[in-house]
Amino acid sequence: VMTGKYDIIDLDEDDLVTAGRKFMLFFDACPSAFGGLTTLDLENLRFGESDISNVLNTCKRLKRLRLYNCDSGDCSTLPVEHSHLSELSIVHCSLERVMLNWLPQLTRMVFEGWLQFQDPLFIGHVPLLEAVSLTNLALSYSRMVELSEFLSGTSIRDLKLEFNSEKVC
Repeated sequence: VMTGKYDIIDLDEDDLVTAGRKFMLFFDACPSAFGGLTTLDLENLRFGESDISNVLNTCKRLKRLRLYNCDSGDCSTLPVEHSHLSELSIVHCSLERVMLNWLPQLTRMVFEGWLQFQDPLFIGHVPLLEAVSLTNLALSYSRMVELSEFLSGTSIRDLKLEFNSEKVC
């Protein structure tokens, strides 16, 4: 689901809110149409606090989820739980933190660009996670990213890091 051919810079907060509400109205009106999806790409949407959780609960067969420029408001946290999701991509979403609480089938994760007030990622029960790509600008005022804090306890085999600063340890 895309809001059209817009660059992030072309959209203001009102555009994101409006697009998010329209999507959720459509989604809520047709839950059976979404229940069988295995792949879902969402772009340029501002969701309500529990909307993404509702999408995940409804899309029970979902294997791949891509969020591009989506959030639930400034400095929001995204909790993720899903029994079948194997690939998760979160790109240019204004999220303070992503919490991978329970994703027993997740093998691949991409997380590009986040707000750096705390460690950006919490990894809970994600036993099959093997490939992670983390990309961020990490400006001079950003907090130090401690990879050992949020990657401990994982068996990641393929780790791609792209930080444009020295704020990684």
